[in-house]
Amino acid sequence: MSPIIQNEVIQTCPDIVTEKVIDRISNADCFNLLGDETMDVSGTEQLSLCIRYVDIPDLQAPVLREDFVGFIPINDQSSENLAIVIL
Repeated sequence: MSPIIQNEVIQTCPDIVTEKVIDRISNADCFNLLGDETMDVSGTEQLSLCIRYVDIPDLQAPVLREDFVGFIPINDQSSENLAIVIL
C-alpha cells in the first residue's frame, strides 16, 4: 500500500467510527455526555468529552457503552463557555 493510500485510510477511520457511534446513539433510548476539563503537558486547557449510552445490538442483551468523543481546546473555563463548546 502506498503512503498516500495509507494516509487516506488513516484520515477516513475517525469518520467511520464517528458515524457508527452516531448511529448507535440515535438508536439508544437515552445517553449521557461526560465532560472533564484538564490541562495537557504543553499547558493547553482542554475539554475531554465521552458519551455513555445503552446499545442493544440486533435485539441481543443490552450493552453499556462509553465512547471517547475527543479533546476540545478551551480558553474560558466558565460554565457558560463550556456549555457553548459542548452544544
